Amino acid sequence: MIIPPTLMFYCALATIAYLLVVSWALSAFERRLVGQGHLSVSSSDVNSSLANKFWDFVLQWFLFAGLPMGLYSWLYLLLPLEGPRAGIAIAIWTVVIGALPFAVIVSERHRIPFIAVAFLMFSQLIKLMGTLAIIGILFSL
Repeated sequence: MIIPPTLMFYCALATIAYLLVVSWALSAFERRLVGQGHLSVSSSDVNSSLANKFWDFVLQWFLFAGLPMGLYSWLYLLLPLEGPRAGIAIAIWTVVIGALPFAVIVSERHRIPFIAVAFLMFSQLIKLMGTLAIIGILFSL
């Protein structure tokens, strides 16, 4: 059984709304950290256009929600995972196994401040956990 297209559409809308709200909140928190001097910002971040922000969001949605949603809809019968706990577990496993070692290596080689790496990893984890939990909730209906 493949997930119905209407359910996938509602799932896409829910994950878009979640990512918009969380991205807005995290960018406000990031601006506050930059204002207090805890994070430094590059000139490309300040001068980014609306089109660049849009395409960044599209790429972010595709990686965090679109790709997992499409794969999970095709592998739904083979995977014994369902519900929000499975989505949260997959998100934590993905960050710990995939992104954390890379972030540590890059931060050591390029001398990136720990607060910047920690904020980036935490924000990506929050976005991934939320989108995968939404996918798990809606696909278990």
